[in-house]
Amino acid sequence: MGVRIRRLDFKKQYPLVAQGLFVFGTAKGLPKDQIIMNLSFELSQRLMRVSSDRRCYEVDFALDNIVHDHQAVTFTNIEILFLPSLQQDAIGSMLKLCRNRKICVVWPGTIDENTLLYASPSSPEYYETEITRYIDTYLVCD
Repeated sequence: MGVRIRRLDFKKQYPLVAQGLFVFGTAKGLPKDQIIMNLSFELSQRLMRVSSDRRCYEVDFALDNIVHDHQAVTFTNIEILFLPSLQQDAIGSMLKLCRNRKICVVWPGTIDENTLLYASPSSPEYYETEITRYIDTYLVCD
């Protein structure tokens, strides 16, 4: 079950955790000792070689290749995961990468209590999920 933790507690707990997804509302407080990647750039570089009708099937493989050599990664600019053509669950896609690895993500939308939101309900990119429904997921907030 996903949990909400304070930024101060994150600094103490992060080194003790072996795996998980850490979602930040802002870039403030991100770990400074791990690689930071622009996910939209990295993923688009890999997917542009794939025909547009096959891209949704290649996302997991491409994401795995991006993080393959890293035990801890911070992703910024994850907006590509909300493209309707890729048919992805943004948090679910990130969680698939967290087996024996720590992933930090700067959330590009809004956070309402334990709910992550991206775009408006009328937008084709609209995304809403309750963080508590995911295992090994931490919402880092003030």
